[in-house]
Amino acid sequence: MQGKIADLVTISAGWDFNLLENYDYDTIHLPYIGVGVKISINTSGSELMSKRGFDQTDIEPSALWQHIDEKADMASIGVTASFGVRDTLPPDIKVGDIRYE
Repeated sequence: MQGKIADLVTISAGWDFNLLENYDYDTIHLPYIGVGVKISINTSGSELMSKRGFDQTDIEPSALWQHIDEKADMASIGVTASFGVRDTLPPDIKVGDIRYE
């Protein structure tokens, strides 16, 4: 499951269960919980960035935690970056224009 709050905070939770590894019920893992925060940077004022068509950069640092068992916890951190703007027009694809000689 994943949800967003005001297109700023992402909260995610999930559960992985491997039946082959967890044939006894003593090793059932708890769900993982993750949080990410989106930071938007407006780069339209920069001559270098606007010349290349980048109006906004989105950076989203995130962290995840899962309790495995009495002796182990799992944690991870990551960053997702999106540079520029999304395409608003699909590519123009023409079928049959390729000629082999």
